[in-house]
Amino acid sequence: MSSEDILYAAWHRGIRNRVLDKLSDYNHLNEESHIKMEKAFKEVMEKAVTAGEIETQKWDSSMLNSTTYNFTEEILTVEFKNGTEYSYQNINKEEYQKFLDSESKGKHFIAEIRDKKEYKRL
Repeated sequence: MSSEDILYAAWHRGIRNRVLDKLSDYNHLNEESHIKMEKAFKEVMEKAVTAGEIETQKWDSSMLNSTTYNFTEEILTVEFKNGTEYSYQNINKEEYQKFLDSESKGKHFIAEIRDKKEYKRL
């Protein structure tokens, strides 16, 4: 997985808000410090992806572009075909596996996740 893929998964998915919250305290830092923070962030994300804590899947679906699942926080982030993204809370590993195993990701999402789980638009 390339660094760009890792940053995409991190920035546009389940941990984006946590990262923004942490970085908002550091707006006063100079450019060199921001570069160091970005490098450290990349290293942390690479470890998380390598350790299997985060999994991103792209789908050939009429409804979904991609999903990212954070195994540690049990958050499923969904990117829809129209570009909107939502994160769904409290998706346990078994529920995520059922989603992966489903024949139609869109139908499963509508039936089992969309209106049944707490969510927020990203």
